[in-house]
Parts: sequence; C-alpha cells; structure tokens
Amino acid sequence: VFKSMNCISNPALYVITFIVALCSLVYELLIAQTISFFASNSVIWYSLTIGLYLVSMGAGAYCADRFVGKNNLITSFIKLEILLSLIGGMVVLIIHYAQMLMVFCWVRNWEMMGLAVFYLSALGCVLSVGFLTGIELPLLIKLGEKSNGKNMMNRVLSADYFGSLAGGLIFPLYFFPRFELISIGWLVALMNLGLAFVVLILLRKEHVRKLWLSGMSVAFIFMLCLFNGKNIHQYFLNKFYYYESSVSNLTSLLIPNKVGLTAKRENSAYQKIDLVQLPAEEPLNLLVRAYSTKLIQSTDFPEGWTLFMDGYFQLWADFEELYHEYFAHMPIQLNGNVPSNVLVLGAG
Repeated sequence: VFKSMNCISNPALYVITFIVALCSLVYELLIAQTISFFASNSVIWYSLTIGLYLVSMGAGAYCADRFVGKNNLITSFIKLEILLSLIGGMVVLIIHYAQMLMVFCWVRNWEMMGLAVFYLSALGCVLSVGFLTGIELPLLIKLGEKSNGKNMMNRVLSADYFGSLAGGLIFPLYFFPRFELISIGWLVALMNLGLAFVVLILLRKEHVRKLWLSGMSVAFIFMLCLFNGKNIHQYFLNKFYYYESSVSNLTSLLIPNKVGLTAKRENSAYQKIDLVQLPAEEPLNLLVRAYSTKLIQSTDFPEGWTLFMDGYFQLWADFEELYHEYFAHMPIQLNGNVPSNVLVLGAG
C-alpha cells in the first residue's frame, strides 16, 4: 500500500479520499442541523453552512503547503485526521454549550452578547472543519502525484465528490433516524481516527509514537462518551427544557439539573419527539378543572406533560382538548352529520 512515507498506491488513495470526504460532509451537516434546531429556519442555516464550508475549504487549500512544512506527506495527513476528528467530534457539544451561554446572557438582558457567543461559536465550528478539510485534498493530490506521476487530480477529486455524496445520503437516511446528533459526531470522529490508525499500521516501523499516543487519547475520549451517551444526552435535554435551573451562575451550566422533573426523547424516522414534564401551575390547573372533568374522572391521567417535535411545541396534555379536540368535534357538531370527506393537514 505504502511505497514510502510519501508514496501510496492508487486504490488506497481513492478509498482514503472517499472516507475523509464522507466524514467532513457529515460534520458540516451535523453543524447545520444543530444550529437549525436552536435557531430555526433550516433553509438559511443549511445554505449558510454549506457556503462557509466551501469558502473555508478554499482557505485551507491555500494554506496547505504551510501545514505540511518540513513533515512528510503521510505524517502530515495523519496529524490532520487526528485534529479533524477531535474538532468534528466536539462540534455538536460546542454548539450546545454556546446555546446554554446564550440563555445565560439573555436572562441577564445581555441579548447581543448572547447572540454573539452562540453564532460565533457555531460559525467557528463550520470554518474550522472546512479549513482542515481544505488542507486534506491538496495533500491527497500530492500523495497521488508523488506515487503515480501527473494527472491524479481528476481522480482524487472524483473520489472526493463520491465520498461527499455518500455522506450526504448516509446522514439523513441512516444516522439521523437512529442516533442523536451528539453520538453521530462521536461515531464519525472514530471513523476518521480509524482511518488514521490504519495508515499508521500499514506504515509499520516508520510510524511515529507521538501520533499513536495522540490518536489513542482522542479515541479513548470518544469511546468513553459513547459508553456514557445516554446520560450525556439526558443532561443536554434537561438543560434545554429546564434552562431556568441552569442560569443562576456559570457553574450551574456545567452541573446536571436538579429540578425533580424529566424530559424523554423518542426518535421516529422523521422527527425527534420530546415528552417534557412541566411543573404544575395552580391557576392553570384551576382553569382546566373548571372547563373539564377529565382529571377527576381519570385519576391516572398524565398531568403536566408537554409534547415537542424537533424542539417545537405541539400540545400540552392538560389543555389538549381545548385545542385539538375542537378541530374534530366542532365541525361535526356544526355540520350536523359525520363527514364523508376529511382533509388532513400535517398529521405529524
């Protein structure tokens, strides 16, 4: 596979290019989806993320020669993959903490500071991943030209585009319906690191011990995160829905909420469905009991639960009949008979 520290066979080069392109695009899609969850307007944030990603790739390609410096090409590539996996695996966590800091600023009427913290952190993640991805491609092209002469650019670019296509398909069709965004980042980072380890193994005696230690340290961090994934996901879910208990001071942002309530998440093929337990408010409870006898007739009725889809409020169980049942009952009552044709809008 490797003829020397600067030479690599064609098939290995194409596979490596395909995988790194896939990983980089998934990182950017993760960033876009996370920003969209907090800031809404998916069209704007996906478009802006892709645009900044391409610009930062151009900047990375321009600076690629400086990154290599006196190092050989393959050693530079391994260092790059370790750094990219570390940043890519942490981008969702960074944006989550930036959102928590934004809320911390908002409750103190520091709106502009909060917005600056959130958006600069999120866009910084986009630019960082894009910049490092931009260094990858010239590096791989040089490796191909060192090994096989000229005319390698078209083939490497082709492998890169096919890898990007694979990333664009795998993220929405496989990763998103099955995993949380945070976990997807860790899994893809481990894929990136796995590629670096394979290259190190194939180099045999020519590998560098420091690279092994760096790569193994990053891999250990992400495997530990995956092992504790359920607790980490619950931590951020509670921080999002019960933010009031996390804004007393900066220390409270880092410790788990202790509100005695919980939020539960279920994943469908299309949505993130959150059931959030809210504290009882006596005036509202009095209103519900004045309007409805359901809480008296059904003593086991689940009070205080709210349904969110992809972070958007859908219904509150206590008030559900004041809103949704009217859609079904009032038209039938006003029409005087059961309709034979029904128009269903949305339907979840």
